[in-house]
Amino acid sequence: MNYLKSLNLIREPFSNTPDPDFFFQSSQHLACLQKLEISVRLRRGLCVIIGDVGSGKTTLCRQLLRRLAQDQDVQTHLILDPSFDRPFDFLIKVAEMFEGRKPESGSGDWQIKEDIKQFLFHQGVENGKTVALIIDEGQKLSDYCLETLREFLNYETNDYKLLQIIIFAQQEFERTLNRMPNLADRINLFFPLSPLSLGETRGLIRFRLGQARGEPNPPEIFTWWAYWAIFRATGGYPRKIINLCHLCVLTLIVENRMKVDWLLVRSCARGAATLVQSKRRRTMVMAGLGVLILGLLVLSGGPMVLMAWKTEEPLTLFHRATKILPRSAETGPAAGPVERQSAREALPRPGPAGDSTVPIPAAPRQEPVQPTAAAESTPSYPPDRLGTITVQPGDTLASMIRKVYGRYDQFYLNKVREANPDLKNIEKILVGQRIDFPAVTRKVDLKPGQNWWVTMGPRDSLEDAVQFLRTAPDNLRIITYWNRREGLKFMIIVRDFYPNEALALTQIKQLPPPLAARARVTAAWPEDSVFYADPQSRGT
Repeated sequence: MNYLKSLNLIREPFSNTPDPDFFFQSSQHLACLQKLEISVRLRRGLCVIIGDVGSGKTTLCRQLLRRLAQDQDVQTHLILDPSFDRPFDFLIKVAEMFEGRKPESGSGDWQIKEDIKQFLFHQGVENGKTVALIIDEGQKLSDYCLETLREFLNYETNDYKLLQIIIFAQQEFERTLNRMPNLADRINLFFPLSPLSLGETRGLIRFRLGQARGEPNPPEIFTWWAYWAIFRATGGYPRKIINLCHLCVLTLIVENRMKVDWLLVRSCARGAATLVQSKRRRTMVMAGLGVLILGLLVLSGGPMVLMAWKTEEPLTLFHRATKILPRSAETGPAAGPVERQSAREALPRPGPAGDSTVPIPAAPRQEPVQPTAAAESTPSYPPDRLGTITVQPGDTLASMIRKVYGRYDQFYLNKVREANPDLKNIEKILVGQRIDFPAVTRKVDLKPGQNWWVTMGPRDSLEDAVQFLRTAPDNLRIITYWNRREGLKFMIIVRDFYPNEALALTQIKQLPPPLAARARVTAAWPEDSVFYADPQSRGT
């Protein structure tokens, strides 16, 4: 079966190569590209773009190269892998890229740097050219290479820098900059890339399908819930979105379906996760068996070791060991399907026409958590901070405080400002900025059985809980609590609470299917818990 012909495509829509034709102009990626281009043309010096793996850095890099290539007055040079065995190799590489030949044999560091300086002066001042050095995978740069780049930034006139440096790197590069203030304070543009939103995820998928079909508005082959499931499974990271969509489209063709729906996406997402886990398990098994065989050889010693190697007994032992490994872990935990079945049984079912008194089946209740062995390592005192949140596009300080504490007022604003002394302007927080949220306890008077809540399960970190709310319906909120058994937890609940179980169960029916599948009702919270948001308040 022809993959492209079956979907009326002229190109592969979800290729995992950084094709500039498939550059999706999300608001942040377009803003980043425009700022980069302006910085290069104004010859401002150093620009740094950071982002997690798969956030679109490489595609952005290729798009920048494509734009700059259209200007004959701009010379671009690209280093894909800046991990050099020797510091001297980095200098040689840069000099070879600029001058088109290797430095003369016997040239030292000073001579090569002087040659580069003369080249940049000749191109930038005498010929009026702009020279740009673009480095991908910048987190691999050694301290020596970064110090060399800092020296290159000293090559300047009274009006501009002679060399424009653009570094695309992963998040850990920010820690490198923090310990190199002499380089950090020379950064003209620092732009952190965030994951895509739900709307941008849908826009990316439709854009790539349109490019692959040669038309701006391609027919919908993904349902709305499929977009939602893709977003939840990938976290909004472009590379993960593309890889998952590729699997979904392949499955669509193989199974002769018309649409990619929520169930198909979930099936493909679980399959991809299982494959990654299987590869990791196989690597760990191979390493473990290697250590085991080596240990046996060392312990046995003497001529028996040599005889065993000659007769290939260790290899036989290795194959025998791999055959008896348990296979149950390959299929993943069995709790997933059972949990989904229980959730379906918990949903209210329609009765006969005109009958409004049909009883609602009981749903699984969330019982108070019992002490576990792991609880022994839980601190025996409440924390003084809830965690840190990274600002994303569209966030305001007020909305973040409301998500964390359930309400926004001057009291909570003052607490957050005290915890963030570098927060100068509360009306303008920057994307990528990290904000600490202190632990502010709430006095809560809970009476068992008086109220019922619909919960979506706890999260272990504040960042994870807030990220969930960013993409969830507006009627959800976070209840943060701490106890000695569980530690600090961030429970996702429906904002309203109910006087009885039946009304709480009815609320599950109104949730989107993915949320309804994980929803539970409860009338109890863990004993001896310290609360940082009031479950009996609907928030403001």
